[in-house]
Amino acid sequence: LKQQTSIDLENIAYYKNDTHYFVMTAKKQSLLEKDVIKNDYPDAVRLLARENVDFKALCNFACEAAQFATKSTASTFEFAENHYGLPDVQMFDFTSLFHSVNASRIVERKGKRLFMALVGDSLLEPFWPLGTGIGHGFLATLDTAWILHKFAKNEPPLNILAERESIYMLLSQSTPENTKSNYQLYTIDPASRYQHLNSKRCTIEEIRHLYDDNNNDDRYSIVDNNNNLVTNHIQQPHDVKHSKNDDISNEKLLNWCQMITEPYGLQTEKDFQSFYNGLAFFFEWCYDQR
Repeated sequence: LKQQTSIDLENIAYYKNDTHYFVMTAKKQSLLEKDVIKNDYPDAVRLLARENVDFKALCNFACEAAQFATKSTASTFEFAENHYGLPDVQMFDFTSLFHSVNASRIVERKGKRLFMALVGDSLLEPFWPLGTGIGHGFLATLDTAWILHKFAKNEPPLNILAERESIYMLLSQSTPENTKSNYQLYTIDPASRYQHLNSKRCTIEEIRHLYDDNNNDDRYSIVDNNNNLVTNHIQQPHDVKHSKNDDISNEKLLNWCQMITEPYGLQTEKDFQSFYNGLAFFFEWCYDQR
């Protein structure tokens, strides 16, 4: 391929169905030599920016590679069109992939709970050459449906979140080899799909931040041996006894503010007006941020 066309690829995959679908991993130097990329930049975002890519050259590049791979003698290829009415040819950077840190969270307000979840590419960005994106997408959708089923049964929210995050930890590692092979028996129950499922891998404490009930109390939980939430307790603050020596007079506070702000050429008013308009507290905050 490189000798005949100057196109240098790491790999190419061809899927034939209603359309001919090609996925190829091109080397950057080859794209530069074929004038697909106009200028070489170290930053991938800038490198593949629309203004730095010659779209016509990209289409020609794809045609040449496809013709060579299929041993086609056709002089022209007719591209399928995308939703913009343009040839469905795109170029992506796969030097780094992203995934969500968490799969779900629950927000509670006024006694009503809202379950939020990510699925598809927003949950786990796929690596196209492996062809695993659609499989992971379906698995994540079924996993989420299972958790929604439990959410509808009004199970404890922290238990729900702990189970969802435990299942999510398996998703990126899922392959045909470590998932159950009888696809006809797949249901929304993760146990029907994953071979080594531990739905209690995440603890309540690890996922507590995913449950937002707008309660700022210092809460702790009692869980049983199976990591199920038994009850919530609100830790009451300890009584704090203040001595008379703890009181700080306005005069002392003013003197301290004047001492701190003097090197910056700032003046704290002696009539305590700075305390009323917030200026003194702003000075103190600036000092703390140094």
